[in-house]
Amino acid sequence: MGETVATYPVITAIIATHNRPKMLARALKSCLRQDLREPWELIVVHDGPAGEETVKVVSALEPRFAKKNIGLALIATREETGYYTFPRNLATQYAKGDYIANLDDDNEWLPGHLSTLLAALEEGEEWPDFVYSRRRYVIDPGASKTFGEQTLPTGASSFVPWDERAKERLASSALNSFIDSGDFMVGRGAMYRLAMETGMMWNVDYRRFGDYELLCRAVYFGGWRGKAVNAVTHVYHWHGKNVSTSRPMHEAPKEQKS
Repeated sequence: MGETVATYPVITAIIATHNRPKMLARALKSCLRQDLREPWELIVVHDGPAGEETVKVVSALEPRFAKKNIGLALIATREETGYYTFPRNLATQYAKGDYIANLDDDNEWLPGHLSTLLAALEEGEEWPDFVYSRRRYVIDPGASKTFGEQTLPTGASSFVPWDERAKERLASSALNSFIDSGDFMVGRGAMYRLAMETGMMWNVDYRRFGDYELLCRAVYFGGWRGKAVNAVTHVYHWHGKNVSTSRPMHEAPKEQKS
């Protein structure tokens, strides 16, 4: 497919996907609803050669992105890797934006996600390396509301300010992770600095907890400075296939209320 290229985009949004065209369409439409006034671009990166249905979804929405002057490109890894870390590294190398935001293909952003995080990043005289917002959990139609004996969280996640206590919680366990990949935005320069200082951006050896590993390494070995935004800007969908014992629950049921 062709691509529309934004001139000097402020933000590069990245969606890693693999043969989930219906979910991808929902994620893409949430990107179209963003209220960001600054120019930005979107890179959809497929894990392995993109299937026909994925290409159709992106191609069908391309005119709507072009009408809003949002750069849109579909790229793919040569081979299927089985996770999003390698595809995200590839997309980051193509990114032109000053900042990078990642969205899982099975989730979506609320309209103010990009504008809210951009404002938080560029607020004040000393800018952080990354900012993160809160999310709202929803259970998709037909999906179970429980996993084993656990009730899946619904509603808004709790607000966790960025401080030493939050850093300790982040480092303690992946099961205590309170930042999802769709919550945060980071400076592109910080990503490349992390690669120089630790030898990698996203760790391609991780098949689980890739976002958790990235943030822990970035904070403790890359010196990233964080900032929390007390706003719900990300919708996290429970749909059955993203629930397992090897995946963090992000929030305990008792933390469902804002």
